Amino acid sequence: MFEFSGEYPELVEGAVRQATTEVVCKILPKKERLVNKLLGEVVREEPR
Repeated sequence: MFEFSGEYPELVEGAVRQATTEVVCKILPKKERLVNKLLGEVVREEPR
């Protein structure tokens, strides 16, 4: 796979969030807000 660079956490976080949201929106359009909320929780809990 590839390694996440510690130098660009915001960029990586944004890219992962966008990609995940796009995939989920194709599958479950009504759940976008829930997914963003859950992703926000995961990102906050993940150590930097």
